[in-house]
Parts: sequence; structure tokens; C-alpha cells
Amino acid sequence: MRRSPAVRVWRELGPWVAAMVVGACADKALPPTGARSSVLSLRVRANVASQVGAATRLLSVHVGYKRPTSDTLISLATQEAQVTAGGTQQLSLSVDVSRCLADPARGGAGSVCPLQFAFSLLDANRVLLDSVDVGPINATPGVGSTAPLTVDLGNVATIAVTPDTGTVTAGGTVQVAGTARDAAGKVLAGRAIVYASSDTTIATVSRSGVVTTRTVGALTITASVGATAGVAQINVSPLVSSSLAASEFFTCALNVVGAAYCWGSDTFGQLGDGRSSAS
Repeated sequence: MRRSPAVRVWRELGPWVAAMVVGACADKALPPTGARSSVLSLRVRANVASQVGAATRLLSVHVGYKRPTSDTLISLATQEAQVTAGGTQQLSLSVDVSRCLADPARGGAGSVCPLQFAFSLLDANRVLLDSVDVGPINATPGVGSTAPLTVDLGNVATIAVTPDTGTVTAGGTVQVAGTARDAAGKVLAGRAIVYASSDTTIATVSRSGVVTTRTVGALTITASVGATAGVAQINVSPLVSSSLAASEFFTCALNVVGAAYCWGSDTFGQLGDGRSSAS
């Protein structure tokens, strides 16, 4: 019987083992497959190093995809299991990618599903100890994927924030960025840095680390992964504090960083903004 020319989809992703190493890296790949089901059968093995402590931890694995216009993970499968220091835990996940393939906004070309993996290590009270995101790993029906997978968990030693100090004029913005490193100083990619402001009445900080100032004062911006954190000290200065020059009809001033501000009558263009009107 002649087969339909419809696009084939995966039935099984064979014995794929993603080695999730706490304190050590392991590179794996998604092997090719020619089966025809949209359900992927995945096996995930977690090797837990003793440095995370003797208490029982919880390993959480989320598999899904993200649309290019959003940072939200659309979940396709979730699995959790208890893990102990120095031991090995294997998880099995069944991931149905049909929802992803049916979503025209998924960001994959043709019949590609860009899978995202979110790994979390939690304590007994579900307090986050560490997390890492991997992906996208392109899953193509009937073709498979060869994207490498490298995961570290539980080995974040420091968070460096750049810049670690700064002065911003009230109403201005500044971008800060946190970088996670292990005890040897190696940069740990894929960490989801969480930013927080010590005083949101002075300045707020976005999920991406953009600090927006509101009023004069000093505050601390914290960048953290689990219990490990780094800080940046931000001072918010008055809009005008350096010098002031006034005439009968207009005034000009310099702020602490040398930016000029003028206001008042601009009938003859004396404010220097290219217009001729009061402002």
C-alpha cells in the first residue's frame, strides 16, 4: 500500500540519556530517529554531587517551547523526583510535541519544534537552590536532532554584577548584568538570574536587569541564583546639581554627569533645541 506523503512525526526518541551533573558537565545529544509518533520517550539521568549537602533534594524537569515574542515556557511535560547527594537518579518523560507543531507562532520553520528544557534543584521546602535552562533544541518530525546538551546544577559559587557601582540621574536608566561562576571561576551559562531592588520607591529593576530610577537616593540591586547572590550599589542623583544659569526669560543647568537642561522662553531659539517656542 502506498504511504501518504504527509509529514512524518516522531514516535520514539530511543534511549536518549541527558546526563545532568551537579558539579560536573556531561555532553549528550538527541540521536536521529525515523519513527512516526509525536510522543517522544525521554530518559534523564541525574548524577548528584556531594557538595549540595546531605539532605534530600528535589529534581524538577520541565520540557516545552517558547514563542519568539514571549519568555514564557509553554509546558509540554513535567517530571520530578527526589535526589540525594552522591547518588544517581533516572527520570522518564513522555513529551507530546503535537501542540508545539500545531502552533504557528512557535518560531520553528516548517515542521521544527524548538524544545526548551528547564532543570531546577529544590530543597525539601521547594526553595530554589539552582536552575539552568537549555535550548532551543530543534526537534524535526522524522528527522531527529543533534543539538548538544550540557547541564550543571548546584555549583554556582559567585554572582558578579556589572557594573557593581553607578550614579544615575533621577528619571534615568542603567543596565546591570549578573554572571554566575563556579568555584574555579568558570562562567556558568543558562542560569536564570533573578534581579531585585532594595527600595522600589527609589528605583525598580526589570527581569532583564534594566534599572529605572524614580527619585533621589541610594539602593542595592541584587542578582541571584538560588541562595547565591551578587550586588550592585546604585546612587540616584538630583536632575540638577552641578551648575545653574538664569536669565529673565529662560534658565539652563548642568546635572552631575554634565548633561545640559534648559527651559523657559524659546522665542529666538535660545534653548538650543532647534525650535522657537516656550517650553
